[in-house]
Amino acid sequence: HSYQFFIYDGAQWQPLQDSTLFHPRTLGKDVNLDLQLEGTKIKLAVTPDSSDNASADDQSKTGDNASSSQPRPQIALLSSGEVTPFKISVSDTADPSQRYIITGSLMKGIVLESPDDKHAP
Repeated sequence: HSYQFFIYDGAQWQPLQDSTLFHPRTLGKDVNLDLQLEGTKIKLAVTPDSSDNASADDQSKTGDNASSSQPRPQIALLSSGEVTPFKISVSDTADPSQRYIITGSLMKGIVLESPDDKHAP
């Protein structure tokens, strides 16, 4: 129920600090997030309500050379314009059919589709 932004300092991923736009965000319990990376559905870890940190499961999947307590982002947005192909669906638990879809790809960039977009003529 949360997300945050990281920056690579040349050696490891660090949480982005001192940003009014890219600070960590916590979402309400009534928000559903679904993530697909390169067409594969990713199971998002459930974190305790009192913590904004990544769960132990997330932290253990950080890669070959990373320590188990070092988080690693799942979506990369590079200054070259490259992006990890992704699809994020954001919906309300009360009405999952009303969802926003955010997609990212090298060819189309980042695109937001709202529930109203599907009903446009």
